[in-house]
Amino acid sequence: MAIYCPKKKMLRYLFTVSMSILSARALGQSADTSWTKWYFRGTISCSVTGQQNWHGNSEGVITLSGGADLKYRRKKGVYYAEHRFRGELGYLQPQNERWIKNNDLLRISMLWYKNPAPGWKRGFSSRLNTQWLSTWKINPENNRPYWYGGFMNPFTFDCSYDFTRPLLKNSRLLLSLATISVTGTPVKRYYGREEEIMIRTTNSYIRNRYGCSLQLILDESFRNKTILLDHQSNLVANSLSAEGIRLDIQNRISFKLFRYLQLRFDTRLLYDPSFSYKMQYRQEVLLGIFYDAGH
Repeated sequence: MAIYCPKKKMLRYLFTVSMSILSARALGQSADTSWTKWYFRGTISCSVTGQQNWHGNSEGVITLSGGADLKYRRKKGVYYAEHRFRGELGYLQPQNERWIKNNDLLRISMLWYKNPAPGWKRGFSSRLNTQWLSTWKINPENNRPYWYGGFMNPFTFDCSYDFTRPLLKNSRLLLSLATISVTGTPVKRYYGREEEIMIRTTNSYIRNRYGCSLQLILDESFRNKTILLDHQSNLVANSLSAEGIRLDIQNRISFKLFRYLQLRFDTRLLYDPSFSYKMQYRQEVLLGIFYDAGH
């Protein structure tokens, strides 16, 4: 004779429901382990400035500039990759003078690391900095233009084995004790020592250095994505001296006033002993229409 026990039926029901919930969570987690995201930011601007004083002197400047920033992120299982491209090009024309290139930048950076657990992670990164077009200067002696630089001359390429620490939501700190840095400098602009040159060509000197590096990458938004922070800084050193340190800092703060109207503050600091022992900087304030896309 069988005895009816409601407790056994209830336990069997709870066990079935619990297993269903655990299975659903497992499927959800496995579906979230792989994703792909990309972002695009583009800008084109034109400005015309004219003035005339009481003495009859008139001045005017026309400025044209454009830029694009493309970012690609991918996570597959425990592996993470981030590739980024940034290009800028700008010209200005003073009144009754020829066009002058005032901005030229091509930057490609790549990052790979394994994400097994929270904390420091191991991975690789590489960075390439150069320019798009040739640069010409005017010789004050004969008033003739002469070539000053071009595509991949100058250039800087860094490759490193990193310890990566995630910060905030989309930011990272990278520390490397093994970094290889290859730089190319036009012959007439080389400021370093002759014994450091590895390859000599007709128009450039190429040298190779080995040392350590520190990178900080910030890509965050605040106040419901109305304030955007985009920061990339890179420090490469093989000795604690003026010749052994190279520093490159790019910082951008954007305020979204409307959907496409933004106020931007762009700052770049560069110290490269191959060109000069002085710090170079570029500061730009932009108010214009910018297009952002991505997911």
